[in-house]
Amino acid sequence: MVSVMKPARMALRLDALFELVLATAVLVPAASGVDLEDAFAVNEWLLIGIAAALVPVGLGIWLAKPDRPTLLVLGLENAVGALLFAVYLVAQADEMNGYGLTVVTAAVVGLALLAAAELALAREAGREAFVA
Repeated sequence: MVSVMKPARMALRLDALFELVLATAVLVPAASGVDLEDAFAVNEWLLIGIAAALVPVGLGIWLAKPDRPTLLVLGLENAVGALLFAVYLVAQADEMNGYGLTVVTAAVVGLALLAAAELALAREAGREAFVA
């Protein structure tokens, strides 16, 4: 049986990079003077705060141990995040501009894919624990 440690580490690294890319997709335009309220149909300072919080989250995920509990928690958090972003997308699509729609859609898809990968790896790690 092949160990899930390498794929688990890769999933965590991809998750960390994804969080940092999402933060960058908000913070760089904000620093450039882009009207984020128009783009995302939400209070600009709230959005900047959430994006800024993603930076330490991404760094923490990068450093996290690729074990079953970590994969399970991150997989569930990403699944909930994908669901919440999808609901937000449906509710606010008419109010957002193209940039906001693109970023939120990418967040939904990315979080859903990360959730699926991390939950599958957590399940596999659980199977390995019974074999060992």
